[in-house]
Amino acid sequence: MAKTTTKVNHSKVIRRAEVATREAVAVGRKILLTHLNKIKNVKTKYKAGLVSNVDVLAEQKISQILVRHLPEVLVNGEEKTTKQKFVESDYVWHLDPLDGTTNYIHGYPIFCISIGLAYKGKIIYGCVDVPVLDQFFEASVGGGAFCNGKRISVSTRSNLADALLATGFFVYEKGILRKQLKVFNKVIGHSRGVRRSGSAAFDLCCVANGIFEGYWETNLQAWDTAAGSLLVKEAGGVVTDYTGNDYHVGRNEILATNRKIHKKLLRLF
Repeated sequence: MAKTTTKVNHSKVIRRAEVATREAVAVGRKILLTHLNKIKNVKTKYKAGLVSNVDVLAEQKISQILVRHLPEVLVNGEEKTTKQKFVESDYVWHLDPLDGTTNYIHGYPIFCISIGLAYKGKIIYGCVDVPVLDQFFEASVGGGAFCNGKRISVSTRSNLADALLATGFFVYEKGILRKQLKVFNKVIGHSRGVRRSGSAAFDLCCVANGIFEGYWETNLQAWDTAAGSLLVKEAGGVVTDYTGNDYHVGRNEILATNRKIHKKLLRLF
């Protein structure tokens, strides 16, 4: 006898998530802009780049708001600052309070707050805030993708030679870096150009908003890509790993495109 699957209605949780993240992002944005160019404490995380006192402060304040609005949802924050009573839940927040910390520390104005809500590993809601550009991206499963309230969509370019792409590099493991550079060398010769912003969340927003035709990177965590992956999908794009399998928060590599060039890029990988 065939198994039957029960479809879960996430609408109530998503509505609460929208309220929670709007409040959380407003607080987080104020913290990031207030402390920009005023960093007091910077540390190096083992094989994971830089972390500042601002990362920690922003995560503390954002997660407090998320927990207050949805106490039954677990918070998976990059800096692991969340103080939360143990709850057993299929819902998880994937939170990066400052995606692009190195940019932020150096005063380069591309950095984001990224918040994604997953149900059993599937992203159902996500938002990315880009404070300096005053851009707030938001998407819910089946509800479309938006920037500052205006619906957005991926580009329609289908020729890889006309495509503007983005990537990132993990420089703390030379073996991984060599593999990344090998892919980069293949792709750059087939495209119009490749950019590196230093923020995975921002790059995914640019794919969703039709600026980039594609973005790829490896050695990422769920908080880097959860929100942005949903934005790309809801904007009409496609998100997989390097072999074409559907994106999942548990995988550390991502290839997000406008759909039209996806197979062409996969062949290069």
